[in-house]
Amino acid sequence: MPSKTSSFKKEIFKQDFRNVGWVSLVYFAGLVFILPLQLMMDMSSPESREVYLENGLFDPMFLYGMQLILLLIIPVLMAIFLFRYVHVRGAGDFIHSLPIKRSSLFNYHMFSGILLLLLPILITGAILFITSFIWDVGNYYTLGDLSYWMAVFSVFSVFLFVTSIFVGSLTGLSAVQGVLTYILLLFPAGIYVLISYNLDLFVKGFSDEMATAQVVERFSPVLELLMYQPAMVNNEEGNLPAGFTVLLIYLGIAVLLYIAALFIYNYRNLENGSQAIAVLPLKPVFKYGVTFCFMLLGGAYFGRSQPSHYWLYMGYAVGAVIGFVISDMLLQKTWRVFSVKQLKGMGAYAAVMIVLILTIPIAASGYESALPEKSDIKNVYIGTSFHDYQRKLELEAPLINKPGNIEAVRKVHKSLIDKAEVMEEDSQNRSIFLAYQLSNGEKVFREYQVNYKRVPYMEEVYNSEEYKLLTNDVLHVEPSEVDRMTLDSPTPQVRPVMINDPEIIKKAFKLMEKDILSQTYLNMMEPRGLAASFNVEVGYEYYHTELPLSYTHFNQWLKDEGLYDRVFVQAKDVHKIEILKKNQGINPEEDLYQTLIREKGFEITDKKKIAETISTASESSGGTYLVGFYFADEEISRVTTLEASKAPNWMTNHFK
Repeated sequence: MPSKTSSFKKEIFKQDFRNVGWVSLVYFAGLVFILPLQLMMDMSSPESREVYLENGLFDPMFLYGMQLILLLIIPVLMAIFLFRYVHVRGAGDFIHSLPIKRSSLFNYHMFSGILLLLLPILITGAILFITSFIWDVGNYYTLGDLSYWMAVFSVFSVFLFVTSIFVGSLTGLSAVQGVLTYILLLFPAGIYVLISYNLDLFVKGFSDEMATAQVVERFSPVLELLMYQPAMVNNEEGNLPAGFTVLLIYLGIAVLLYIAALFIYNYRNLENGSQAIAVLPLKPVFKYGVTFCFMLLGGAYFGRSQPSHYWLYMGYAVGAVIGFVISDMLLQKTWRVFSVKQLKGMGAYAAVMIVLILTIPIAASGYESALPEKSDIKNVYIGTSFHDYQRKLELEAPLINKPGNIEAVRKVHKSLIDKAEVMEEDSQNRSIFLAYQLSNGEKVFREYQVNYKRVPYMEEVYNSEEYKLLTNDVLHVEPSEVDRMTLDSPTPQVRPVMINDPEIIKKAFKLMEKDILSQTYLNMMEPRGLAASFNVEVGYEYYHTELPLSYTHFNQWLKDEGLYDRVFVQAKDVHKIEILKKNQGINPEEDLYQTLIREKGFEITDKKKIAETISTASESSGGTYLVGFYFADEEISRVTTLEASKAPNWMTNHFK
């Protein structure tokens, strides 16, 4: 005869099925609609897929966005409803008064939840497995794709479920459990990004772009799934939502969270069931953790939007106060949190943060002054951003490796260490990103925001052939592989010139390379005229470069072919120009285009004067005069600047 305890255990499973079985049914219905039904609908269509893509069951055809919604929401809902009784005083008292150990009760609910999550995945997988033997699904997925899909959904469902249970053991409110679950999932990536952004404001040479671009998605399972990029064409390489190593790591983390949740569940006080944080020792951690995150967020926002130390510290103060008050309101469940005790806590926090902020420059001094030795450098990249550096690596572009050029880059780097500031208000500041590949395999990255004209030795770097080859992606394209070359005028009314002839493309590339390698430092820093666009298509890849007036060989060829007037802006294409001197009511933080719209400038319709302006205008933002070009009658189509030293006499005379 079975004992009452054994019978009760069976009833726990039955009760769980009654309470949360609907969540499992929703999961199953959603997966069936997204996968088998979509497959059958597409296969029965006259335009059914004719090629196999590497995405398998994570292809956009199988509504990856809806898959992601189900995967991120259903396991969390399962955990919330399954352990709802922990957060309800009466239900919790009743359940825990029954003759069963807390640990056993916890494990039964855990098993029920995992089973109810895995059953829809297994049944959907079985349907797709049987379907593969009935119909030819080779253009949609393979059995390997099916196995991978089931592994991803199973692991992430279990991981998210266990994570939500762990959070539920810490809190006493179901709504807070749901919110805190997603905050916890995003927290490692979020705090990493916030710290990186703020370090960039304090540490000279630190690149938050490099720090976040490389690993941020690995810090969060949510971002791991959101960053998935499917292959869109046959033979194109996409990426997987998660590798098998990552899945094993998440399984390991799920086991650790299960152990932690079981321990907390066994020893938490039932009386704290209605508290936002049910584990009392964690309340200060929650309060000051929220305060710290809000402080970093405020500093990052104010420091980036207004690059000055005053606004940075103001952002820290405002963010910290908001975070402190919000966290206290959540913990006390009232807005009446203002007291002398809270002011003391805020003061103690502020004192610790002031010490930390004062310590950062001292601790980072070694990082800021570090300069690789010339003998240790294998090659070096100097350019505008970490993403551009990655692009060069993808193109297998040769980096700078000649000793003389490496030394020139080191001189630039040394001057940046001595002169660059972490927060400098200058509208002409541009990014300089440095990447050293050392002989021992290590890499050193640095990034500075600086006015290029103030950096010594930049001319020596710019004039080197290696730098010119490095910075022009189009030179790394094989002309024989180009499908089409397009020359596009800034004038919207003029149709682009499209060239498909291989011989013409080959000749154009030779002239382009000759012009690029012959450019002077001044031509590269301050190109004159309204540049046209030079674009090439190689398969599904596009390469773009500007076509300035200083490309004499290429532009002469355009004249010989009768294409020059179609590629470059002519005075006849311009309805009028509007000129404004920069000291006439111009806000340096305002967009130049908006400035011209707001302010009434000096209008010119004379074609001769327009032609003079076209040939001397600059695409940079540092000129004395602001010039707006009207290609049509109604609105400004292009905005450039013009330095006073380059401006024609009639322009300078007008503004005297």
